[in-house]
Amino acid sequence: AGLWAAALVAVNPMLLWYSQEARAYSLFALLCAVSLLFCVRALRRGERRDFTLWGLASALALATHYFAVFAVAAEAVWLLRRRGRTSLAGLWIVGLGGLALAPLAIHQMSYGHAEWIGNFSLGHRLWETAATFASGETTDIIARPERPGLALLPLALALAALALLAVRGGREQRRAAAIPLSVAAAAIGIPLLLALAAPGKDYVLARNLLPALVPLLLAVAVGVTLPAARRLGAVLGAALLAYSLGFCVLAGASPDRLRPDWSAVAARLGEPAAPRAIVTWT
Repeated sequence: AGLWAAALVAVNPMLLWYSQEARAYSLFALLCAVSLLFCVRALRRGERRDFTLWGLASALALATHYFAVFAVAAEAVWLLRRRGRTSLAGLWIVGLGGLALAPLAIHQMSYGHAEWIGNFSLGHRLWETAATFASGETTDIIARPERPGLALLPLALALAALALLAVRGGREQRRAAAIPLSVAAAAIGIPLLLALAAPGKDYVLARNLLPALVPLLLAVAVGVTLPAARRLGAVLGAALLAYSLGFCVLAGASPDRLRPDWSAVAARLGEPAAPRAIVTWT
């Protein structure tokens, strides 16, 4: 299951897409995955070092992107339920990091820079999240048409693997998938509930929900390695892996599936000799 999870993460088009730019989303996904790793280790072994490393990874994830708080909160609930007061060895680090970041978060929210998100319907953005998790931002590039059909096959394969886990999985496999699935549910569900309760604070967007992606792929990996359904699971896993890898190769070789190339425009404009305004049509 670990090898399958690593393979699916390595060829996931969404993660590949954000690994190619300087924004923080790739680091965001990485630190949330590291946080989950040490959460599981702390649950299994209960060593103080694991709680401390979980706290450090979680605090760094929060410092990278505020939406890490929802995944971290789900992990904290698991730790408190299973390990009780021992988990305070890591929780105080997360709490201190959150308090230090709070003034900056409040200040940045006052600008309203993310209010444009609410201009799109919540249902559309949820579907877009599912599509981009399966086929990257290539399904919806700015100023270019969406290609939702590209995500249908990988989504169907992933859902089939999760259904197989539910129907054919034993107690051990379901318990293994419970933690990542609960983290994914919190990373998506809590922002969704907040958006419904306070539409003015609606930040539900695929890249903001990235902490759910690696946990979901972990659960899919458990589903394709079930001892009770080895052949069917292997077929589902191999098909998803092949499609994702092929899609990444295709997207990388097709200019119309990459980000718009502004380098020629930048070269034409040149360095500014005086203050100027640049107006684009999008």
